[in-house]
Amino acid sequence: GQLHSCRPSCALMSLGAELQIDDLLPKQRLQYQEYEKMLRVRAQKMNATDLAAALPVMPSGEPSSIGSVLHHSGVCRPCWSRVTSNTCKDGMQCMYCHLEHQEPPQLCGTCSSSKKCRPHKSLRDEYRRLVAQHEVEIKKDPFNFHVEAVVIP
Repeated sequence: GQLHSCRPSCALMSLGAELQIDDLLPKQRLQYQEYEKMLRVRAQKMNATDLAAALPVMPSGEPSSIGSVLHHSGVCRPCWSRVTSNTCKDGMQCMYCHLEHQEPPQLCGTCSSSKKCRPHKSLRDEYRRLVAQHEVEIKKDPFNFHVEAVVIP
């Protein structure tokens, strides 16, 4: 869509609002790169004070990052530095999102680096029960069992 013209201090926010409203935006890599280019161009025209005022605020009260403008549209990409060390050398200029995201299992804190993450015991038990149920069905009539009919959660 076309971008609305407004004061430089609201330039990033208008783009973020436009992305939230537009339900037709496919969340594909090429489109993300286009959003990133638009954000970069708009941010270059802003001074640090205007940029800080235009960015979403983190729970700490600090301005987030340029990439965080895309957070509410679901198009953003988390900043790996913020996820792993809670800091980012690029600060507000970072093109990745500094807002909260669901952590990947490798970083959940319940896994040691030498061990793979395991599902909870109740989930493992549910899978065992499901596998046992399918085994019974296969043994009943192995030649007419259709693997395509199996639904795996």
